Amino acid sequence: MRYLAPKIKTVIVLAGMVVGGCATSGYHGRPSVDPAALVQINQALQIPSGRARVYLQDGAPIEQERPSIWRVYCSVLMQQVHRPGEPPLVVSPGRFEISQVREYNDVSHVPRVYVAGLSSFSEWPINVVYSVEMRLRSAEKPGVRALICSKHSGVNMSLDRNTYYPNLAEIRAALGDLITIVTP
Repeated sequence: MRYLAPKIKTVIVLAGMVVGGCATSGYHGRPSVDPAALVQINQALQIPSGRARVYLQDGAPIEQERPSIWRVYCSVLMQQVHRPGEPPLVVSPGRFEISQVREYNDVSHVPRVYVAGLSSFSEWPINVVYSVEMRLRSAEKPGVRALICSKHSGVNMSLDRNTYYPNLAEIRAALGDLITIVTP
């Protein structure tokens, strides 16, 4: 019994850390977009050759991989990639239900630096991309997969989702009149 007590204590402490970590993970609370909202695509959007998405910022389509990363930008993601030589892949106007809203972040790191005579420096995050992904559903347009809106934060380790995930006003500004989010 003496040997079980320290092990049980360790399990309780670890469980507390996991639960505590989940409580402050930034993934709790209400998402930026209500899952009961509808997405209305108001204008045809052409997917660039060799890609599966079109990027939007400030109410207009933009060149692939060329958004101003310090402001909110969005992309409409298709189920398939547009193959060169095939007819254009176009997202036609229509209304979509949101089947799921997911918020996540991606962290880029500085590569390890090696200096003669010194050990390597640790990798430090240099950029955090906060994204709101709305999975879309439409019987008439099954090829449209998601609307994803993102913003970069630079070095920012805060877990306050209300500050760093794109909010509904920022998402609407990025989409302009091309796409409307109709809230219930």
